Amino acid sequence: MKKMGVCLLSFMVLVGCQAPKEKEVGEQATEEVVKQREEITENLTNQELTRLNEYLSNLSQVGFLSYDKQNQDQAQLLNLGFMLYAYEGKIPPVLEVDGAYYNPFNYDEFTEKLNMYFDCQLEKKGNGEWLFQDETFYHPLRETGFLMDKVTQVDRVFDNGDGSFLVEGTIYRFELSMEEDRYPQYVQPKSTWTPSMNADLIGNVTVTFVKSEKLLHDVIDRYQADYLEVTETTGE
Repeated sequence: MKKMGVCLLSFMVLVGCQAPKEKEVGEQATEEVVKQREEITENLTNQELTRLNEYLSNLSQVGFLSYDKQNQDQAQLLNLGFMLYAYEGKIPPVLEVDGAYYNPFNYDEFTEKLNMYFDCQLEKKGNGEWLFQDETFYHPLRETGFLMDKVTQVDRVFDNGDGSFLVEGTIYRFELSMEEDRYPQYVQPKSTWTPSMNADLIGNVTVTFVKSEKLLHDVIDRYQADYLEVTETTGE
């Protein structure tokens, strides 16, 4: 999987900076910017949509359910971070701790990886699955194989008029092939899919992006995925 950069959503900032609207009172224009949601989907290129699809697909791959900046779920963030390492093939070497085997993750590096998505600060503590000591998270050794068979397709993008953006999307699962890697095809905008590309609709997602003053790039402020009850087969 290609490494993601923090400039992934920079196009959103550029779109948001274009031609701010001003409110008129009588004959005089004020400095107040009108906060009115406007759909900007048609302003985005297929390349920009593909980048956003890939960015969000990394979350749907692990069944990530929800995020709220004001109410963070540390267990879900730890699981996501682990899978992001796995996607990149960068799971740290095994260490033995008190007779058990773990993959160690440096706290700062782990947080930096999550900061591609969220302006979050993990608590320095473990839980029923993870250990934490000496500025390091420890996850019990396990197989890290996964199937790249899900994609999020961005359907609509809105400029909320206040510096934030709303994205509405759908989540699909497609059939894997022994002959070829189909993921790069399915992460392309759905308008480019060929008739032979069968996929099951398995969920919907809404995402709010905001600019993080600390990280200096767009991050997810709210994320909500709702999965449907579907069978494991794809196509007809």
